[in-house]
Amino acid sequence: MKKIILIVIFLLGGASSLHANKENRPLTSTFLEFYSYQYDEPSLMSKASKLPFLGFGLEYKIPVNQKNFIGNIRFNVGRTDYSSANTGNSYKDNTIRLNFEHSYQAQFNTFNLHSGLGIRWLYDNSGGKQTTTGHDTYDRRSIYFYLPIGLSFSDTIGTPISAQINILIKGHQKSFLSDKAGFADIKNDQNNGYGVSIDYDIASRGQIFLDYWNIDQSKLTLGYYEPANQTWEAGFRFFLN
Repeated sequence: MKKIILIVIFLLGGASSLHANKENRPLTSTFLEFYSYQYDEPSLMSKASKLPFLGFGLEYKIPVNQKNFIGNIRFNVGRTDYSSANTGNSYKDNTIRLNFEHSYQAQFNTFNLHSGLGIRWLYDNSGGKQTTTGHDTYDRRSIYFYLPIGLSFSDTIGTPISAQINILIKGHQKSFLSDKAGFADIKNDQNNGYGVSIDYDIASRGQIFLDYWNIDQSKLTLGYYEPANQTWEAGFRFFLN
């Protein structure tokens, strides 16, 4: 987490003299993403990327009666290393993420407000191995349905900023314990939590971003529960048009 925060501070510091105009982008824009990823279950385990996650996405705006429908679709892949004081380490686990948001945007004189629906799907393909302490690993799938509520405006030098809180509606976790002999898959619901997203344009086609999730512990299912967890993602987004 400290590494991610330092990346954000560095990028923000280098952005102060640049000016961007988000309104110049076309109604449909494609982009590339590069970012650092860290997932933590406090006092239990963590998964972090040494190399940046890579991604491709589409951002769109649909004008309707001087208002807009806005949204984005993101696809990201990367590798993470697992670390736990109790169950050892494993390395180079493939992780895939899909994200979709669609919102209605109301425009005012100096700022815009938007809200809608978001879906975040993440698959951690880490099964079929053993950790450094001999524990079997397994795949995990995470799905969040959430309510995004966002505000966008320009700072004192005219650079667009977008801040958004994501209220978790329903979270569903599936642990593929059947990857381990003698176990069955477990499904847990995590319906309490929130996220925060911040986007800051640093050039006409460049943007830095920070995404954060804080999810509460699930209820017991067949004697298993999904621990409380936090996810940090921070990086750079480059628009191709």
